[in-house]
Amino acid sequence: MHSLLLESSGHALFDMYPERRGNIFSDEVYRLVKAKDAKSTFSLDKETEDSGRQGLPQNSKFSQNDVVMLTLQPAGVGDFFGGSSIPTNKDATSIEARVLGTGPTYVDVAIQGGRFEATFGPAPNNFGPAGKGDPNLRLRMDRYFSNVPYNRMVEAIGQLTTIPPKKTKEEIALLKEADRKDASHRRSVDGVIRQTILNSFAFSNKESPMYGDLDAAKLNDLVSSLAVATI
Repeated sequence: MHSLLLESSGHALFDMYPERRGNIFSDEVYRLVKAKDAKSTFSLDKETEDSGRQGLPQNSKFSQNDVVMLTLQPAGVGDFFGGSSIPTNKDATSIEARVLGTGPTYVDVAIQGGRFEATFGPAPNNFGPAGKGDPNLRLRMDRYFSNVPYNRMVEAIGQLTTIPPKKTKEEIALLKEADRKDASHRRSVDGVIRQTILNSFAFSNKESPMYGDLDAAKLNDLVSSLAVATI
């Protein structure tokens, strides 16, 4: 039931049938449509229904340039409740794709050349040397969020908030010498800037004991420090 709610809310599509549609430079284009025997269907207007295609959710969140994850439904149609068809499962067979365009009955995606066939086998309508693939091939499609921006954000926050361990006089001398020789390799955040960001947040956070208190947040002192530093 949870999986069906995920689809009806527009964040996933189940029982998708892939059709090979050509190439864009080194990428291969596939059109994914609801299989005719799909277990979950959605109503369409009369004009669209005349095409014989199954509809997609009207509130589908898939749009151009989205990153999506295609995952094999091992047992074919209806196999989207099992763990092996969930993209986050280590045993799932999945690949990443990019949305080129969408319609009421389809989603077109671009995939790096050769990856689809290497992962799922040829598409059912394939005309290449590998021949046509399994007509019972069914895929699950999920909106996917890359963790690269997230990891970069975590690293940046870590640089701002991590309190460096206290160094000995010998370590400080070595660091000063290293900075003198090659200052371009330093990756530390200026202490005044870090304190300004942290204290500004504390000043504006209603749950902070420093909320609205200029003296406690020491913002006036930090502003003076920044002014002196820029002279």
